[in-house]
Amino acid sequence: MSHLSLHTDLDELSLRFLQTGTCEIQHNTTDKCYRDTPVYDPFTDGCTNCKADPEYISEDTSQGFVICTQCGIALRTQILVGGTMSYTDDQGKLNDKTHYRTVGDSTNPFDDGALPKYPKGFKQEFIGKDGIKRSYDMSRLNVRYISHKQKDFWMVSEMLKHACVLLGNSGTLEKAKYIWSIIAKSDTVCRGANRRGLIGNCLMFASHHCNVCHTQDEVAAALRINTTEITKGRKIFREIMLKEGREDIINIVTQEKTMFYKLSSRIGVPKSHWSLVSKSEKMYDNYKHELSTLAPSSGIAGVLYYNIIKAGLKVTKGQIKDICEVCTPTLNKALKILEAVIKRDNKKST
Repeated sequence: MSHLSLHTDLDELSLRFLQTGTCEIQHNTTDKCYRDTPVYDPFTDGCTNCKADPEYISEDTSQGFVICTQCGIALRTQILVGGTMSYTDDQGKLNDKTHYRTVGDSTNPFDDGALPKYPKGFKQEFIGKDGIKRSYDMSRLNVRYISHKQKDFWMVSEMLKHACVLLGNSGTLEKAKYIWSIIAKSDTVCRGANRRGLIGNCLMFASHHCNVCHTQDEVAAALRINTTEITKGRKIFREIMLKEGREDIINIVTQEKTMFYKLSSRIGVPKSHWSLVSKSEKMYDNYKHELSTLAPSSGIAGVLYYNIIKAGLKVTKGQIKDICEVCTPTLNKALKILEAVIKRDNKKST
């Protein structure tokens, strides 16, 4: 979209007309009007309506407005993002000039704020083969000049937004979009089920970062994908995060802790045996490498079942399967892994 940046091709009068709608220099005579010029910065000057401090100013990325959270007035109808524009003058000298760009969503890393190819409402007249004169709104073609990555990021954002609404947890949307931006900017290309699995993992890990627990089946249902796709995409997700140097996203302390407490409450572990929860957490942490071939929910379910049975409490595999939302073969596989590693450790200690 770099060829759409027309800043250097327009003179001062043309730029002023595009920004203000008139070629005349306008002077602001009142403080109670919208101030969209770079002279006024709401993030440093505060609100002109209620005189609120700059700390009450925030960006509404869903609408592309800069608003005051105290009075609700939109102080700027477009989000301005600072950047650097490089160009060559008539003498062939390269110059750098700081400028502002307008973007609809500052969370989209591929939205560079370039001017549209055709202004809104611009109509082109032409004569058809039948000799009839027609006019066409050329601004409808602007979508053709938007980069594929920018449109793709928007589509995934809408998918995540809809899922967060269904889960009743809109607070994780920005974190999920941020994690997806890391994947989108990486060199890894995935399609089909692997791509959908990566999107599911973005939402799952974003929920864990925000200390909100959702099972894999809940996330899959909200995204309208198969839960096995999230399991298949987890390996690719971890590889991308490690390759991009973002171990902080996959090494989450609260992820398993939140799951253990939530599932233990659902199973009905009595308060007198609540020490099983912390014991299960330690066991899962010790054998995390051996259980990494399974989904986290399957490994947690296996550890909980093992310790509950060992403590003499009554619980069936069917109950664990329904509450933890795992299949019986996977639960049996987790138990086999635990029995093997515990037997190995006992031999070493003797």
